[in-house]
Amino acid sequence: MPTTNVDCTYKVCPQHFAKGRLGHLHMAIECTSGSIVAVEEIQLILDASANFTTLYSTMDYEFQQLSALKHQNLLHYIGLTHCDHTIHVVSEHTAGGTLAKTLQEYGKLHRAIVSQYINRVLHGLQALHEQGYIHGRISSSNIFISPLTQIKIASYFPSLETTHYIMQHHPVAGKLMTPALQSFSDGICRDLRSMVWIMAEMLLGTQMRGIHLDDQRILEMVRPFSLEYEFLSTCISVINQIMQSESHTDYSELFAHHYFSPEAIAQLIEAPTAQIHENNSEKDELEGCIKLRNELMKDIETWLSEFQVQTGRHPKKKEWPANIMEKQVRTTTLRTRIQNLHELIQRKASQSMVIFGQPCQKIESDPIATPQTTSCDRKRSTAQEAFLAQISLSAQTILPIDKEVDDDEFDDDEGEETGTSRAAKQRLMHQRRQEAHL
Repeated sequence: MPTTNVDCTYKVCPQHFAKGRLGHLHMAIECTSGSIVAVEEIQLILDASANFTTLYSTMDYEFQQLSALKHQNLLHYIGLTHCDHTIHVVSEHTAGGTLAKTLQEYGKLHRAIVSQYINRVLHGLQALHEQGYIHGRISSSNIFISPLTQIKIASYFPSLETTHYIMQHHPVAGKLMTPALQSFSDGICRDLRSMVWIMAEMLLGTQMRGIHLDDQRILEMVRPFSLEYEFLSTCISVINQIMQSESHTDYSELFAHHYFSPEAIAQLIEAPTAQIHENNSEKDELEGCIKLRNELMKDIETWLSEFQVQTGRHPKKKEWPANIMEKQVRTTTLRTRIQNLHELIQRKASQSMVIFGQPCQKIESDPIATPQTTSCDRKRSTAQEAFLAQISLSAQTILPIDKEVDDDEFDDDEGEETGTSRAAKQRLMHQRRQEAHL
């Protein structure tokens, strides 16, 4: 891995294309070589320049420790640079975009594709955990797909401990603090459980939010997929074992599962799409999410009131306890899920609207009859009656002014010799128009 201090000059695109660990990812071009990279801009809220120097030195030292971490399923970080109170993390750019964008554009993926993606995500997590790193916030938004369908896990730098320290003492603009880890085993369980949620999202085409994060509920949702159901059951069993024994996993049980065998992949390719029976549980989930969010907001408001009574002011971000910050993060997640549920319920309601009545029979050959207007429908004036009578008398001889004259129209006229010239025909037409006007 190259040195941490980047001396190159980059031209950065102002629009971001993804979210990083502590900031947004922007495309950039290296001005001397023309290579395309990704730059994460981390804007720190600091009170003194010395604090920025300390934080940058900490991230620089941690970046040096990443030199031994090289894996094909992990995003490659190139170096660090800074300007004022903004840290720039330079990494490779994957043109395929994020997995979240892929799911948004294509919906749920084919079962064979899900198997290959999850296998590569597991290999990337294994490489992280073997080097003593925990991702802690893995999701479909920080998993990138290269043009050659290579899966790369991003946003694992800086480490979760450094990220938590920065957010606790020097908040980053627009970011919420991540709950601290209780142990390294807790971090492994968090990453594996996130992998379970990602797999369910790819199979179902639905974001795992709110009460969908429950293990038993996820298993019930993927029950129509027999192979995936068995693998996810094994994953949840491994997670429970790690939580109980506080031991690390060697991933052998997961990689040895039949789900990743060539026979299983061939079976997934040829298998028909499983029929998932949709249940109308969105309203129940919405009520549960609203109730849980109200309870969390009540706890947060109670703590805020007690703090204001004791100190007479509003608390700073660094003064928030870890449990209150965790509740704040959960309320933000629940608010997003509640909005999505509202939109889903309204969309289903509009699709299920039924119009009662006799169905109209389609008439293919007969034209629709135009209702006839009788004289008793409305009474006309004397002038109107006279005008209509005159029009009806001349209707048989009058011709439209814009109508073109056809040569074949006069072939069978009585008293006219065949082979009449076009000039004679036009003179006859003009004479008829004059008689009609008279």
